[in-house]
Amino acid sequence: MNKPVVPELAEREQPEHLRSISVNGLKVHRQNSQQLPRANAPEYNKPGDEQQK
Repeated sequence: MNKPVVPELAEREQPEHLRSISVNGLKVHRQNSQQLPRANAPEYNKPGDEQQK
């Protein structure tokens, strides 16, 4: 986990018939993740935390 991934290598490792499915799934995942709050968003602060950015 938490290992850097080279997208071209990961794509080449996929079987040919699954590549388009993987690419489309990745696009959807990236679009959805853009809608989530960032890691330092106030929603993630614990009660009593004084950290606000």
